Amino acid sequence: MRRFFLLLTLCLLSLSIFSPAMVAQERDITVTILYDNLWHDDRLEIGWGFAALIEIGERTVLLDTGTQGDVFMRHLLTLGKDPADIDALVISHAHGDHSGGMEALFASGARPTVYLLGAFPQELRQETSAVTTVIEPEPGDEIVEGVFTTGHVGQAIPEQAVAIQTALGLVVITGCAHPGVVEMTQRVRNLSEEPIHLVMGGFHLIGASGQQLQAAVEGIQALEVEKVGVTHCSGMPAIAAFSRVYGKDFVPLGVGRVLTFPSPR
Repeated sequence: MRRFFLLLTLCLLSLSIFSPAMVAQERDITVTILYDNLWHDDRLEIGWGFAALIEIGERTVLLDTGTQGDVFMRHLLTLGKDPADIDALVISHAHGDHSGGMEALFASGARPTVYLLGAFPQELRQETSAVTTVIEPEPGDEIVEGVFTTGHVGQAIPEQAVAIQTALGLVVITGCAHPGVVEMTQRVRNLSEEPIHLVMGGFHLIGASGQQLQAAVEGIQALEVEKVGVTHCSGMPAIAAFSRVYGKDFVPLGVGRVLTFPSPR
């Protein structure tokens, strides 16, 4: 009898350890907003700039580093993230409110592979390549498995966004979307036939007219984007416009916000 109960206990333990629900949870994809000028987590500081940490399986990708390195690093550590775990750093565009934390990140000893567009200033590319490996990405290049870049979009201010493959569809994250959030989302649509579940990040619509806001909302809708999250350089009128149209499918953002998505595998 004792042997029977021992075997039963072992079977139950094995079922709990390897249950599909637990395995699925371990494989969830998370996106954490590390730097933003909107608030979510009162342990953190708001500041002009943007950074988002993507954790997918055993790999970690950082999009941008905010403005102030000390603030960026405090946020990283407060949220229990180890800078040494960052495998890749993607800089969306060469403005200080997106690349300002790079020096502090490298000073911590982290050596992620850095993805910089060839159109970025030569000084930025040289200084970064002196510290770690730099890759000049092409449209659709995979950063890590399940995350790819739009590559170079726009002329006046070249920019790249990243797209994450999830079980719900693609999650697109923009730093500022200087070339236009519709244009950057269209690039993702051109690169993949997967549905777009969410477009989030800076939409660069501060000071936009009502007509421009309407065009942006309608353009995103025309690309059949299911949900939107609008922050950073978007401006409150843009946040209100997208929130009004998308309703329950509007995703509030802010520093410290953590979003979770099921893995496609």
